[in-house]
Amino acid sequence: MEKPYHIIGKDNTEELAKLLAKDGQGLLPMVEPTEQSKLAADELIDVLGRARAGHDLAARTEGAGRAASAAEEGSGRGRRGADTGLSI
Repeated sequence: MEKPYHIIGKDNTEELAKLLAKDGQGLLPMVEPTEQSKLAADELIDVLGRARAGHDLAARTEGAGRAASAAEEGSGRGRRGADTGLSI
């Protein structure tokens, strides 16, 4: 049974050149979908990267807000009627 495809090794570039010269027209319909899939993958990577950066920024901001609140509580600022340790 003859295979409907042709396997070429990496070392045989002459055979690849001959195959493309002979059957290269069959590859042309695949060029546009390949380019479109690359663009779609690039866009997905870009969107995911922006989402990750936004998430990281929000996490840092939230963490900084918690640290500032803890510092204010520890220093006596931010608490009404707090005992400052000073006697009058």
